[in-house]
Amino acid sequence: MDRGFGTAEWGFAIGSSFWGTGVFQESAELVLEFVFETLRVHRLEARAALLNTRGIGALRKIGAVKEGVLRKSLERNGEFLDQALYTVIESDWREARPPSIAANALVH
Repeated sequence: MDRGFGTAEWGFAIGSSFWGTGVFQESAELVLEFVFETLRVHRLEARAALLNTRGIGALRKIGAVKEGVLRKSLERNGEFLDQALYTVIESDWREARPPSIAANALVH
């Protein structure tokens, strides 16, 4: 498959009953594998409101790097909130994967 595009963006929402269960971590690993191995994306972007410390923590846990703040970029309940832009770069993702995962990676 030829590289179709360099940058992709994703969003996520997890119900509070699933917070702390690892469901985000497991699903994010599958998403990253699909995005980088199958779609062959170079850069994956995500945004999180600065007040969303759980979401930011989840992004950092999968290796996302904060690149900047998007001022007043999200409207919620009539108020504009700042968001952080986080990215995962394909080459960084490959370097950070444990050898056992990289060697056994399969996408169905």
